[in-house]
Amino acid sequence: MAVFIVAKGMAIFMPEAVTMLLFIAGLLICIGSGLSIFYALIFGLGVFFVYGLIQRHSFRAMLKMSVKGVGTVKNILLVFVMSAEKPFPKLSAALSFLSRAPDFSLRLL
Repeated sequence: MAVFIVAKGMAIFMPEAVTMLLFIAGLLICIGSGLSIFYALIFGLGVFFVYGLIQRHSFRAMLKMSVKGVGTVKNILLVFVMSAEKPFPKLSAALSFLSRAPDFSLRLL
């Protein structure tokens, strides 16, 4: 049995509302404190993972969905990691170096 609240004639199921509010709160905390949004995304992944488990998806299914979702946004995550100089200085420098490295692939004549 799903508990829900009614706001202006629209039913909002409570687990979905709590999940979204937690993610938004994490995002606002990161923005307000000057932390990288990358931390909010990691927190959000955890929140949505737990929500999926509450919705009776298996742990294995949630892992598959998480990997698929991260794979979909991997380029955006790479930009966040590269722009986060304070938390990941060595990783950021290595990725920056690799992105500027010349292509040494062999080509057939």
